[in-house]
Amino acid sequence: MSDILSVAVSALRADQTRLEQLSLNAANATTPGYRRGTVASVSFSGVMEAQQTAPASALASLPAAPLLRRATDFTQGALTQTGRPLDVAIDGEGFLALSDGSRTWLTRAGALQVNEQGELTNAKGMRVAGVQGDIKPGGSANVSIDGAGRVTVGSEAVGQLRVVKPAADAEITSEDGVLFSVTGDQFDDVEPEQRTVRAGFLEASNTSSLQEMLGVMAGTRHFESLIRLVQGYDEVLGKAIQKLGEV
Repeated sequence: MSDILSVAVSALRADQTRLEQLSLNAANATTPGYRRGTVASVSFSGVMEAQQTAPASALASLPAAPLLRRATDFTQGALTQTGRPLDVAIDGEGFLALSDGSRTWLTRAGALQVNEQGELTNAKGMRVAGVQGDIKPGGSANVSIDGAGRVTVGSEAVGQLRVVKPAADAEITSEDGVLFSVTGDQFDDVEPEQRTVRAGFLEASNTSSLQEMLGVMAGTRHFESLIRLVQGYDEVLGKAIQKLGEV
C-alpha cells in the first residue's frame, strides 16, 4: 500500500473511532452518572517516542497516521433532585464502590435499591460496598442516607457508603462510561470534607447532546472528504496503470 493511501486509511480508522465515541456520548446524554469519553490524537513527539521504543519487528505495523489515546472526562455532572430516598449523588470527589462477586467497580450512578436478600445494590444488582462490608437494610421501607453516607433504618444504623477514588499510581478504565475498573483494585477512601452524599438526587451525565451531535456532523464531513480523497487517488492510480499498459 502506498504511503498516501496508508495515511488516508489510518485517518479513516481514526475518524471512525472518534465518531463511535461521539455517538456513544450522545446516546448517553440522559444516562445518570455517565462520563463523557474522548478520543485524541497522540502528539508527533509521542508517535516518535513509540517508534523509538518499539522493537524493530513491530515498526512496520505502526500506523502511518497519529496514534489515538482514549480518555474519560470526569467533570461532575449536574445534580438532579428525584425525591427517592435510595437515589444518591456524590457532590465532590469520589465514587461509590460496587461488587459483582468477582471484582470491584466504581460508579457515580447512584440509583440504589434493596434486593430480595435485603442487601443494598445498584440497578444491575451489584452490591454496594460499605465502610465495614456489605450494607443490609433488610426489608424495611424506612431507609435513609445522610450527607456522610450513613445508612439507617428508622433510628438504627446499618452501615455507611464507602466513597473511594483510585490510588495515585493506579489506572482507571471505563467499562461503559458508567462503570469503571481500577488496576489491582487500588483505592483510597475519600475524606468526608472532600465530598457530600446527597440522598434524593442523581448526578446527570456530563455530556451535552448538542455538543456531541455537532461533533458527529463535523467528523462525518471529514470522514467523507477522506473517502473522496481515497476514491480520487484510486482513479489516478488506475489511469496511470492504464497508460503504462498502452506503452
